[in-house]
Amino acid sequence: MNLTARVSYGMFKIAIASGAVLSSAILAPGGVRAAALAPRGEVSAVAADTGQGAPPEDAWTAEYQGEMSLLYAAGNTSALTVALGAQGRWEGGGWNMKLRGRSARTQTRTVTRSAVGSPDSFELFENATSELTGENYALAGVTERQLGGQVTARLNIGWERNTFSGFNNRLTNALGFGGAIFESGWAALRGNAAATLTWQDDIVEDPDRPASFVGARVGVELMSQLTETTSFEMTLTADENLSDPADLRVDADQSLLVNINGILQLKTNLRLLFDNRPALAQVPLRDRAGDDTGETVIVSLMKLDTALTLALVANF
Repeated sequence: MNLTARVSYGMFKIAIASGAVLSSAILAPGGVRAAALAPRGEVSAVAADTGQGAPPEDAWTAEYQGEMSLLYAAGNTSALTVALGAQGRWEGGGWNMKLRGRSARTQTRTVTRSAVGSPDSFELFENATSELTGENYALAGVTERQLGGQVTARLNIGWERNTFSGFNNRLTNALGFGGAIFESGWAALRGNAAATLTWQDDIVEDPDRPASFVGARVGVELMSQLTETTSFEMTLTADENLSDPADLRVDADQSLLVNINGILQLKTNLRLLFDNRPALAQVPLRDRAGDDTGETVIVSLMKLDTALTLALVANF
């Protein structure tokens, strides 16, 4: 087995050739983005442009990324939000595979104060309560196989848990095709379409929507190098329930990344989740005087969820 290592400035990439040759290279700034924007099968040529030497055509490349976002506030009230994310991508031999996971939790502590006594002489009591006010977990994998030219076959499997949006589990399987719409030296736009099978476990059962249903999905992915150190990425996906046209979900995920050095980036992410048929929730029923009647009513949750995060990203 031959072992070669080349070290330079930029993102760490590993290429493993099926011919028992292991090579390690670090692409210079611009080389990573150029590789991401290059058409499938042209990554080797991009590597050659960096002066590192091109890996064999049957080589596999791997990229890994981790990110963390933290918000803490304390005083009369306190809140802690922790968001973590990780992503791995493997490409070679006409295959492209990506696995991504993320989690976010918000814990809020509220202090209620009351006084006992007279206005001139009293004793102060404080009662602190802590509750989970936000929770979201997701894991998704995408496998693409190049069919010819810029056309690929795609298999996507995704799981999500979002109790504050009304569901414990949502599992979506999608099988379809993808392809390049536009490519240049500074931007790449790809589109995809698929048939889907979705299973959803709602916290409050919706009698008008089955737990599993067949649907259709269309999406676009945009990657753009705005400046030498700044890039923009967007993924827009629309899922339609074919048995109920009103049941439409749209996921718009947009990120602005600024390079700090060859490994670290600052990432500003805006994610919009629209559900035209949101999940249901049970809320307590009170009378006109504000007293609890002991009964509950069923209402629909809001259609739009918005999340804005600023994270530190490490590339390996």
